[in-house]
Amino acid sequence: MESIIGVVKTTDGSIVVAGLYDHAPRILLLDMNGSVTATYEPEDPAAEGNSLLGICENTDGGYTLYFETALISYDITGTKKHGIDISQYSENLKTYYFQIIHITGRTYAFRNENNFFFINDNQTWDLSATAGNKFVSAYHKGQNTCVLTSGNGTVQIGVMDSLFTSVTYESSISESLHYIGTVFTGLPENGSHPANNGLSLYDIDASDGIPAKLFDWSQTGLPGYNVTYLADLGENRFLCSLRDESVLYMLRAGNNTIEKKLITVAGVKDFSFALDSYVSFFNANNDSYYAEIIYYDYEDTDRLKAELLTGQAPDVITLGATQIQLNENILTDLLPFVENDDSISRDDFFEPVFSLSLVNGKMLYAFDTFEYYTLVGRSGDVGDRYTWNMEDARELFQHSDHYTFNWWMTPEQLMGWAGVISLGEYVDLNTMTCDFENDSFISLMEFCKLAGNRLAPEGTRYDFEDNILLTFQCINSIYYPNYLIHNYGTRDISYIGFPNNTNKPGACIMDNSSGLSFAIPESTQDKQAAWTFVRAIYSPAWLEYDTNSFRSGFPMTKSSLDASIENALSSGEHDMIMTRDDIMRLLSAIEQTDSFYFADIKLFMIIQEESASFFSGAKTAEEAAHIIQSRISLYLSEQP
Repeated sequence: MESIIGVVKTTDGSIVVAGLYDHAPRILLLDMNGSVTATYEPEDPAAEGNSLLGICENTDGGYTLYFETALISYDITGTKKHGIDISQYSENLKTYYFQIIHITGRTYAFRNENNFFFINDNQTWDLSATAGNKFVSAYHKGQNTCVLTSGNGTVQIGVMDSLFTSVTYESSISESLHYIGTVFTGLPENGSHPANNGLSLYDIDASDGIPAKLFDWSQTGLPGYNVTYLADLGENRFLCSLRDESVLYMLRAGNNTIEKKLITVAGVKDFSFALDSYVSFFNANNDSYYAEIIYYDYEDTDRLKAELLTGQAPDVITLGATQIQLNENILTDLLPFVENDDSISRDDFFEPVFSLSLVNGKMLYAFDTFEYYTLVGRSGDVGDRYTWNMEDARELFQHSDHYTFNWWMTPEQLMGWAGVISLGEYVDLNTMTCDFENDSFISLMEFCKLAGNRLAPEGTRYDFEDNILLTFQCINSIYYPNYLIHNYGTRDISYIGFPNNTNKPGACIMDNSSGLSFAIPESTQDKQAAWTFVRAIYSPAWLEYDTNSFRSGFPMTKSSLDASIENALSSGEHDMIMTRDDIMRLLSAIEQTDSFYFADIKLFMIIQEESASFFSGAKTAEEAAHIIQSRISLYLSEQP
C-alpha cells in the first residue's frame, strides 16, 4: 500500500484500513493482532478520476468511503450498500473536510477548524464554532453527536441530540484536544498533528461528560511525530500510523501501566529517532516493563560520565549517547544473558562479526546492525586481494596512469578514515592505552599523503570514470555489490582495504551509528529487566515493526542476514544485476576482517587534525604521530 487514507474499527469488530495502491483505492482487513486477513479493491468505487479522501465507520456496521463526488457505504466484505451523490457540494466540502462521521442512515458530518457541516440526500446544516474557538474533532455515539472546540486556553464539548440541539460542557483541561474514536488525543496548541510532546488518551464516558486522562504516552517514549490515525481496538489497544502514512503500528495502553517496572535509557537529545521508535515498540509489546528515555545533550557526556562513576547512570546506555569508550569493569558482560536466554543464543549471530565485537571474551555491547569500512577498486587495477603494504601501494601508483582517489578525498579526509579503520591496531580499549609512534602508523600517513598527490580533478564522478583506482566505502547493505557493479562496470570488485605493514586487512567492522547499540552499566540494579529491554532488538517482532526504518546496515543475526539476501535477490528491480556469488564475495571480505571498532568521533577528529600538519609540510610524520599519541593518550585516560 502506497499510503494510508484512514483506519477504523467497525461496529462488527473488524479493523478496516483504506489506502491507495498504484493510485487505486485498496482496502485491508486486519485482525486484532494487526495481521492482514483480506485485501481487495472496493466494489463500484466512485467515478473514474475521483480521489479517495477519507473513511469512517458506520453506526450500523461496515464503513463509508469518501470520494470527491460521492459517499459510498460498504459492508465488511466490500459490497456496496448505498451511495450519495455529493458532486454539488464537492468544492465546498474540500474546504470543510478534516474529518467525516457517519451519523445515522444516509446522514454524515464533515468538519474543519471553523465549521461543522451535516449532509444527507436532501439537506445540509452548517454550524459555526463559537467566537474564539475552533472545531477540533467530533464523534457520534448512540443518538448524540459530540463535537469538541478549543480556544482561549479552554476546551468545550458540545453534545447535539438527534435534532442537533447543542448543549455545551466546559472541560477543565487547559490543553487543546483531538477526539478520535472513543478517545481524545493531546495536540499542540497550533492544532497540527501530535508532535514531540507525545500522545495522551482521554475517556469521555464519565457521567459528568468531562474527559478523564486514560494514559499518557509522552512519559514512556512514544514518539508523537505525525500521529496520523488512531483506531480504538478495545481493551486499551490501538492501531495508529506514526510518521509515515504507509506504515501501521499496534500500541497498547494497559491499565496496569503504573505497576510496570521502569527501565531508564540514556538517549541523545535531537538524535534519537531510532531509539524513540524502539522504545515505542518495546512499551507497546511488553506487559512487565516500560522504558523511559533520559536525554543528554549531544557531545556533552560529562553528566553521564559522572553518573557512571557514582552508580547513578540509567539502566541502559546507548553508544550514541556516550560517544566514548568505556572500561570493561564499568559495563556488564551480556554474554551470560545470551547463553541463558530461551529466545536467542550465540549461534543465532553472524559469528565473524559477533566474535570481533567481544572485549576480552565479554559481550559489553549489543547492537542490531553493523557496517563494513574499506577501500574498493577493480580487481584488474588493484589485484584480487584483501591485504597489501606500502611497497605494493607505491608500485601501484608508479605504474598506473589512473588517479588514486576522487577530488574530494583529501589526505586529511583519507587519514581520518584510515585512522578509524586502523584504531584496533593502535588503541587497546582493554587497557585504554595507545601506540601511534610506530612504523605502521607513519606508513599510513605517508600513504595518505602520496595518494593525495594523485587526486582526480574537481567535479569528476568516480563512479562513472575509468581512470580512478580507489574509493573509500562505508558498505551497509546487502545491495551494495549491485551498486559497485553498476558504477565500476564490472563484477570483479576488490575489497582491498588500506595498506599496512602487518599483513592484515586494512578494513574494519563498526557498529552502525544510525542503528541501535546498547550497554548495561555494572551499576544497574535489575540487570535482567535491562536485558529484557536490550534483547528485543533481535526479536522477529522488532524486525517486522521496523520495516520502514530509515536506518541501514547488515543485520547481526543470521536469520535476518539470510532474509536480507533472499529479499535482495528476489526484489525484481530492473537494475538488479548482482548474483548470490557477488554477495558471497562481499561477505567473504567481511569474514577476512579482524578489526572491530565502536565509532568515536573525537578520535577521528584528533587524527584528522594533527595529520594535517604533516600533509602541509609543517611537521614530519614522526612529529605529527607524537602529537597524536599525546592527545589520544590524554583522551583515553579521561574515560571512565
